[in-house]
Amino acid sequence: MKMKKLLFTILLITTWSCSSSDDSTSETPVGTLLTATVNGQDFAASDELVNATLTLGGIVNIFTVTGAFAESSSGMAKSESIGIVLSFDDETDFTNGTEWSSTNTDTTNRVIGQYIIGAATLSEADAIIASTDANNGSAFLKITSLNTSSQTISGEFNFTAIDEDNGETYQIANGKFNNIGYQLN
Repeated sequence: MKMKKLLFTILLITTWSCSSSDDSTSETPVGTLLTATVNGQDFAASDELVNATLTLGGIVNIFTVTGAFAESSSGMAKSESIGIVLSFDDETDFTNGTEWSSTNTDTTNRVIGQYIIGAATLSEADAIIASTDANNGSAFLKITSLNTSSQTISGEFNFTAIDEDNGETYQIANGKFNNIGYQLN
């Protein structure tokens, strides 16, 4: 748990220190590149905090997409993020219309979702990290548009994440990422 808090503190301080605002209330503008609902509440990542990477050519190919929202006010930084990781063996399967689910028994072709929310000051941090894995939660990902020439991708996702520390469940629904540029490794 200490490692989770340390990593979260670093993430928040980095996000907070990149802000051009003063100690008065400031809020990072949110966009439409990555949206979802979390337990029925709207989530929209800040466009500048959305990232996608596609790694091909290994034993297992990996696609990741993450989006975060961060704000700071009166010495307190708050952040919320959603991440999806897809591992797959056949890179020809990574096309428009392909769907993946974590409920299958295939250990190579798998979707994992993660939801992180927390707050930090310079002296302390608290974070909730909930995710799916082979034993808990479920996840779904569909590629709705893939342009390999311009390296942009769109898709839909949902997942149920479980906080392994306290068993609390987070339902991530109606997830969409829209025309996100991805880095090819």
